[in-house]
Amino acid sequence: MRDRALLSELQREWDGLGGRLRAAEPAFRRGGPPFPMTGPGLFSELEEVLALWRELRRAGLSRHARRYVNAGWTLQDLLAHLASWAAEFRRQVETIAAGRDFDYAIPFALSVIGPNAWNEEQVEARRGLSLKAVLDQFEDETRRLQGLVLTLPRVEGVRTFFAPDARIDAKPGGRYEVIFEPDRDPEGADHGTKGSRLLRLVPGKEIAFEWSMPPLGLNQHPLATWLELKLEPAPGRPGRTRLHFAHYGLRSGGNWDKAFSFFRDGNWPLVLNRLVVYCRDKVSPAWKAEPAGDPLDRILVKRQTVAAPLAEVWKAWTTEEGLKTFFAPAAKVQAVPDGPFEIYFNPAAPEGEKGAEGSKVLAVEPMRLFAFDWGAPPTMPNVRKQRTNVIVQLEETGPAETLVRFTSIGWGTGDEWRKAHAYFDKAWDYVLANLARRFAEGPIDWSKR
Repeated sequence: MRDRALLSELQREWDGLGGRLRAAEPAFRRGGPPFPMTGPGLFSELEEVLALWRELRRAGLSRHARRYVNAGWTLQDLLAHLASWAAEFRRQVETIAAGRDFDYAIPFALSVIGPNAWNEEQVEARRGLSLKAVLDQFEDETRRLQGLVLTLPRVEGVRTFFAPDARIDAKPGGRYEVIFEPDRDPEGADHGTKGSRLLRLVPGKEIAFEWSMPPLGLNQHPLATWLELKLEPAPGRPGRTRLHFAHYGLRSGGNWDKAFSFFRDGNWPLVLNRLVVYCRDKVSPAWKAEPAGDPLDRILVKRQTVAAPLAEVWKAWTTEEGLKTFFAPAAKVQAVPDGPFEIYFNPAAPEGEKGAEGSKVLAVEPMRLFAFDWGAPPTMPNVRKQRTNVIVQLEETGPAETLVRFTSIGWGTGDEWRKAHAYFDKAWDYVLANLARRFAEGPIDWSKR
C-alpha cells in the first residue's frame, strides 16, 4: 500500500509538471510553424529544449531521483538515459560533419525493439554520478550540439542571413561559393565568390573559407583573401555563443584600401547584424530590392577624431574613472569578457531605472577593440530586453590624435526597433561628441547638467 501511495504521489507531481511544461511550450510546438531546418533554426529549437529542461530541473526532482519508474530504472536512471543519447547524438553529428567513418556500432535488437544492451551500459556508466551531474551533462551536450549546427556550412543556413544562394561542399577543399544576385549572376562570377573553397572545418568550433572580391578586381589566385570564424560558449550566458570573426589577406594601396573600408565599415557589420537578428528573432532578409532598403540593414556606423593619445582614449572607454569624464556621472565597469558595463545616467534612481543596468562586456583587445551589449530606455521595453552589440575600435592617427570607429549591430525589425534606431543615432552622436569635448575642454562636470 505504501509503495502504491508513493507511486500515485509521484504520478500526480509528474502530471502537474507536464501541465506546466505544456503551458510554457512555445507556439510552434502547439501547432504553429516550426523553425526552419537550418543551422540557426536548429539552434533555436535546441534553445527551446534547454528551456524545458531547466523547467524540469526546477521541479524538485531530487526528492524522487531514487524512486523506480519501471522494473529496472529509477527516475535518475531515466534522466541518465536522456543524457547518454544527447551525448551520442552530438558525437554522431560531429563525426558525419568531419567526414569520418564510424568505428563503432550500436547493436539494435529487433527482439526487444531497441538497443537495450547499449542503453543499459550507458545508464550503468552514469550510476556513480550525482543527479546534478546527470542534468548538467544533458545541458552541456545540448549546448555543444548548438555550436555544431551553427558551424555546419549548409546552403539553407546561408540563405537565412548571408545571401540568397550558395554552393557549399562541407569538407576542407570543397566549394564555399556565395551568390548574391542569382537572377543576374547565377554562378557568382561577378556578384559572388565563385571559385572560393572551404579551408578548415572543426564542427562546433571553427570554419575558414576563401573570400574573393571580383567587383573590385581583387580575385587573387591561387589564394584569395580568407575568413576565419571561431565559436565558443559565451561565459556566464547560457545558450549564447561568442563569435570571433576575422578577415585576412587584405593588402594595401589602390582598390585594396577601398575593399578594406567597404568590408570593415559596411559589408561585415551588415552581415553580422543579419546573423544576430536571425538567431534572436528568426527574421531573414527579403532578398529583393526595396526602395527603402532591407530593414535588416539598419546599423549604426560612426567616426570621431579625438585630440588625445590612444592610451588615454582607451582608458576613457574601459575604466569607471574614464567613463565618468564623458559618458555619465557614475558607472560600474570591468574591462574583461562578461564583466559589467553598466552606465548610470541617474545614479539616484530606483534599481532598474539608473541607466544601462545589466550590460556586459563582450570582447576586449587592449588598445584596439572594446565591445559591449547595450539596452534601451524603459520606454522601449522590447529593445531594452533584447539589446544591441556595440563595437568601439581605436586607431592612433597622430602623436596626440586617435580615431574612434563606432559600430552598433543587432537592430531588429518593427516600430519599436525603428524608434530605438532613430533615438540612438542621435544619442551615440552625443556621446562621441562628449568624448571629443572631454579631451578638448576637460572632464564634464555633471553637477552642472
